Amino acid sequence: MRSLVSKSIDTQTDMADRGADETEDVGSDMIAPGHLCGSGNHSSGGRNTDDDTMTSEDTFEGYAKTFARKLSIRRKGSASKQKMPSPEHLTSSRDEDDNQEDPSRPALSTSLLADYRYDMSHYRRGTAVLINIATFEEDADMPTRLSTGTDVDGLGRALEDLGFRVKLFQDSTCGQIKRLMHLLSKEDHSDTDCLLIAIMSHGSEGEIYGTDGPMSTREITTPFRGDNCRSLIGKPKLFIFQACRGGMVDQGVAIDRHDIDEPDAQIGYQAARTIPVEADFLMAYSSPEGYASWRNATSGAWFIQSLVRAFEAYGASWEVTRILTLVNRMVALQYESLSVNTFMTRKKQMPCFVSTLTKELYFRPKGAPGEPATKVE
Repeated sequence: MRSLVSKSIDTQTDMADRGADETEDVGSDMIAPGHLCGSGNHSSGGRNTDDDTMTSEDTFEGYAKTFARKLSIRRKGSASKQKMPSPEHLTSSRDEDDNQEDPSRPALSTSLLADYRYDMSHYRRGTAVLINIATFEEDADMPTRLSTGTDVDGLGRALEDLGFRVKLFQDSTCGQIKRLMHLLSKEDHSDTDCLLIAIMSHGSEGEIYGTDGPMSTREITTPFRGDNCRSLIGKPKLFIFQACRGGMVDQGVAIDRHDIDEPDAQIGYQAARTIPVEADFLMAYSSPEGYASWRNATSGAWFIQSLVRAFEAYGASWEVTRILTLVNRMVALQYESLSVNTFMTRKKQMPCFVSTLTKELYFRPKGAPGEPATKVE
């Protein structure tokens, strides 16, 4: 696997032979402040994207067989994977007085605290759908995304290693993506632990691009809400978005070495008979709302490549939000743009994630010590 760091702040690696960095809406030969995310022509040219669907099959599996291209994902030996240092054990610095119960606070439910992890003992881990948009129609007015194969292969391999059944959809229209989401939401997920969808494309605020133009990211997540997909109620649903979310670029700021600690809030819980329809979602974004995302023309997207490294190193042992926090730190500290356009050089990127998960999520191997045995249904 290629080196993932476009320009290490620590080592100042020479990038002459690695290709320039580019945002997810600007090619290396087209970089200009006015041509960042969301500046493309959003017109569909009179075309009804909802009619642009596959019609030969009526199920997600049939759709996948008709549309998906065969993945060339092969497991690599452990020697080929980049090793990361083992984490140090965390220690507590609480005072003894912290253990005293505050009578003014509602007591936490014992049963609530006991059931703190998602059930990952189903027959299957679940489906991981990768949607990669590399080339765009002329009306979309978006440049080709280079080096997407590196991201697809790396992420697909890492997810297979975690037990997912990976399905790849390449260069889909907005209508095809909507149809795919609808069919997938109608599948029976009763025997799976979770669902993961990763879409890699250009984007803007609240939108992501198919080959023929933009669509709302809500059209990707809404079909899997609790009121739309009952077989995923109470199960984690993960969405990974590698795309710009606006046209701003992060200028970076000098690091202040003084850390600031703030107290956590204690929350009281009461027994509930229902669950919010928006519960158990996790959306991981390559950048905050309004900001551009960077991809190296040779080694791939900063966010995806960092995510692959973190999954390979800790995917089977760390809790998912801890992994994503590590990815945030990797991209924030290890990457800095080196562009053919001086205006776009020495820029930064800050991934983020939004979680409505209600429990801790682990991808430990099925049947591993400390994990329930796999259910055979």
